[in-house]
Amino acid sequence: MTVRITDEAFKRRLMGAVERGLGQQGAYTQGAIQQKIGRSQPVGRSKSGRTWGKNPSLPGEPPKKVTGELQRSIAWATESDTSSVALQVGMNLPYGRYLEEGTSKDGKPLMAPRPYLRVTLIERLKRIQAGVAAAVRAEFKL
Repeated sequence: MTVRITDEAFKRRLMGAVERGLGQQGAYTQGAIQQKIGRSQPVGRSKSGRTWGKNPSLPGEPPKKVTGELQRSIAWATESDTSSVALQVGMNLPYGRYLEEGTSKDGKPLMAPRPYLRVTLIERLKRIQAGVAAAVRAEFKL
């Protein structure tokens, strides 16, 4: 089934409600990810000043906190145009992707994944959908 909305005022209200709902859920999801990667561990320092974790996460577990830089880098944003609204949640640190996906060289695994981003988004998908639906109901007083 295809639904076409031709009333521009209605369309703007609907898109605004969807964007508000996604924004609220983006903030909640950011917090859930930060909590997931907020487990502390004992840390050590090399003579050169490099910090390292003494009790790192196991493969398949979310990464444990060493400096908190990854945790602080988690951010969200909504992006919209005239026909769609998207929620983006992520981080801007290269090693965040390495932790999420793992690493390999010449097809051989070097580090197993420590997933935290995708799994949290998947866990929260129904809540995100419900939050957007609630924002739309509130906008139109349904």
